[in-house]
Amino acid sequence: GAPPAIDWRRALARTPGVLGQAIRQGQLGIDRAELGREWALRVMRGEDTWEVDKRVTDLERQMVPRFYGDDLWSRTLAATGQFLPQQVQMYAQAARAAVAAYGVAKAVKPLRPFAGKIAKVTGVSVGWLSSFGAEFGGAVLDYRDLRTDDGQPLSNEARVGWGVLYAGVSASIEIANELGPALGRLGPLGDVVRRGELKAFGEALLKKDPRFRAIIADVAKAWARGAAGEASEE
Repeated sequence: GAPPAIDWRRALARTPGVLGQAIRQGQLGIDRAELGREWALRVMRGEDTWEVDKRVTDLERQMVPRFYGDDLWSRTLAATGQFLPQQVQMYAQAARAAVAAYGVAKAVKPLRPFAGKIAKVTGVSVGWLSSFGAEFGGAVLDYRDLRTDDGQPLSNEARVGWGVLYAGVSASIEIANELGPALGRLGPLGDVVRRGELKAFGEALLKKDPRFRAIIADVAKAWARGAAGEASEE
């Protein structure tokens, strides 16, 4: 049937409350993603995760599904508010990095003609990393209860490896709008990505294909080595 008509007086009166609640849920999603990354690092180092697991559980109790209204305005506000914190974080980090890179390039005479391009590349790269982090932590936690077709729990390495792959593709789509034409060259996988079904596609592979699980376990180990290298540089 047709969507409910919007009572604009009531909708506008409810806007601050709906938007505020949705933004709060979006911020909780960012906090959850950060805990997911911490959990993954501890797992790949062979460390205990009990304390992180408890913090995740406590946080998820606050992330209860909320009913914001069944009219188009309320649904749009809710979707915007939940997505807004991640977008603000990504663009803020990217902008700061781009400005800093531009300043450095302008200060180095041979780089001055390329300052704009250097700033753009730096901003896009940092934006991608920000988006990757948000997607990765959430994806790792989403697969805690997944079991293979023979009833075995999914290994932690497979969870982390799939989180790396999923976050990499998702961040690339979010950052690079020009990726669209490239998806056509990926065949069936490109169709899956374009329809937003990557998570379901990965879940099916994780359940059914032990070779895929072995490959992404290696991806997890490579990611952990890279993360360890970053930590040592700091």
